[in-house]
Amino acid sequence: MENLIHVLNQLPSLSELHLEGCGLENGHSKSVQNFSSLRVLDLSSNYFDRVEGGIWSFIRRAHDIKKLYFSENFLSGKLSEQHSNSSTCISHQLKELDLSYNDLNGQVPAEISRQLPSLRSLILDDSHLIGSVPFPIQQLPSIP
Repeated sequence: MENLIHVLNQLPSLSELHLEGCGLENGHSKSVQNFSSLRVLDLSSNYFDRVEGGIWSFIRRAHDIKKLYFSENFLSGKLSEQHSNSSTCISHQLKELDLSYNDLNGQVPAEISRQLPSLRSLILDDSHLIGSVPFPIQQLPSIP
């Protein structure tokens, strides 16, 4: 897999990358975010039980991605703990975020709408979240 990531890094205009079900593990997430032209990244159905710095830190480092699919990755812990404590913007580009079918729990942080101002779709199916969905999140155009 390291060779594949190295080869892909040689493609400066790569705009979509679908690595669903490729057996990627925790260490690969940092390599994948080096693509400067990447707009769509699908890392679903891999083995990212944790992401260095948390999912929100990953999004901040991959700031130009518009669609990020991270479903079925064994991510665990409270969604708010994965969340940045800052109220500053994480990404102006991200429009679609799929964190479904992970082991995330706790409440959905209301700050997501401020930190991801372009977000249009937040997919959290089959998570173990509690409480009500914050009003700003309810106002997103598409919540499946």
